[in-house]
Amino acid sequence: DYMKLNMNVQTILTLVLRGKMDRQTLSARRFLFRAITGLIITLAFAGFSVYIRGTYSPNFIYDQNPAAFHPDMTTRALSIMLVHTLYIESLILPVKLCCDWSGESIDLIQDPFSDSRIYQILAFQIFLWSSFLVSMFSEVPRLGKEKDKWRRVLILGFFGFMIFPFLLSSDVFFVTGTMIGERLAYFPCFGFTIVVAASIDWINSILPGKRVLGLNIILHFLLAAMISFCVVKTQERNMAWSNNLRLWESAYTVNPRSIHVLYQYGYQLSLEHRFSEAVDVLKKLLNKNPQDTNGRFILCLSLLNLDRCDEANEYLQSGLALLDTEMRVTEVTPGRK
Repeated sequence: DYMKLNMNVQTILTLVLRGKMDRQTLSARRFLFRAITGLIITLAFAGFSVYIRGTYSPNFIYDQNPAAFHPDMTTRALSIMLVHTLYIESLILPVKLCCDWSGESIDLIQDPFSDSRIYQILAFQIFLWSSFLVSMFSEVPRLGKEKDKWRRVLILGFFGFMIFPFLLSSDVFFVTGTMIGERLAYFPCFGFTIVVAASIDWINSILPGKRVLGLNIILHFLLAAMISFCVVKTQERNMAWSNNLRLWESAYTVNPRSIHVLYQYGYQLSLEHRFSEAVDVLKKLLNKNPQDTNGRFILCLSLLNLDRCDEANEYLQSGLALLDTEMRVTEVTPGRK
């Protein structure tokens, strides 16, 4: 309720600092207290994290997040913007959810003139910057007081809870270790919830008369359908994260292009003694990444458990040859000891 009445910093400070003690002032002070408390807790967690982990920066590589490390600036910028649109897409319709989107999971935009995904990026960027420009105005008189109030609610929900919390993990200020991380979108989900709820309330407020009843029925039906779908997907993700095999099996179903997914799924299958399935998955891994010695040795062990000793020996010998080559390269690299 407070968000509907006061949606700018100037109004909040005016209410907090004035001497008159009424319901609006108390509401503003409580809001400011919660905001300051949240900021202090966030800073305390950040300080504790720095204390535990130190101030070093993680060393991410191209194979983890090619969108952020591509040498061509245009490809890098367009691919990162594409990732942002995919995050929004997963909030609106969370169909393809996976614990790993590293490496070649998502094709980069290397030719913007022939790649149709550029239209997806343009649509989102136009919407984003249009919303930002509209949010710069404290009031839009021609909308009227009631409509302008809901405009500010939607803008706060969109930017305050969806866009800004995501900036630190969006490859804009800091590089992340994957193309897409579904856990990074957990907090922005609050913003999406606010936008949906406020939109329904806003539509009801601007359509008086008999039209409201029919529209209410339609809106509540759509809302119930969306909530039901999200409950099912939440349960699905909870089950996927309940153990390693389920997690990587679900990841393999959604994103078999990731070499990390292939390795982890093949490894988990071998631990469960599902050697025949492990062999199929690990062979796909080696077709995409022949230099993966760990995957090669797990494949070798799986083949041995299937009594395919000759084939296992071939992979063992090739794996040892790769290790020998890596050791020789390491020895002759300048600066290494």
